[in-house]
Amino acid sequence: MDVRLIGVILFLGLAGCSDPIEKIGDEVNSTYLNGAKFYQQRCDVCHGSDGRLGVSEAKDLSKSTLTDNQIEKIIKHGQGSMPPFEHAIESDSTLIQLVEHIKSLRE
Repeated sequence: MDVRLIGVILFLGLAGCSDPIEKIGDEVNSTYLNGAKFYQQRCDVCHGSDGRLGVSEAKDLSKSTLTDNQIEKIIKHGQGSMPPFEHAIESDSTLIQLVEHIKSLRE
């Protein structure tokens, strides 16, 4: 068999096994949690899915009047019994989306 023919067959076989570029890009982006997912995984246990649970003296987020900067500061550095999450947040966009999700819990 001709070496070029083997090369073409190998190339076509491998190309058929790979994912499209768009899908690979989605997988990379999905490694970063969006705000709602981060909240569900890290905040929900004390604040509840609606922000009102109040376990371990957690504040009722539905009544919060904090600014974006105040919310970011508390998320990053903690407050009271809430631990800091600065190192758990993977990207600035996750932090921004988390702040927006927390604000969406307001009454």
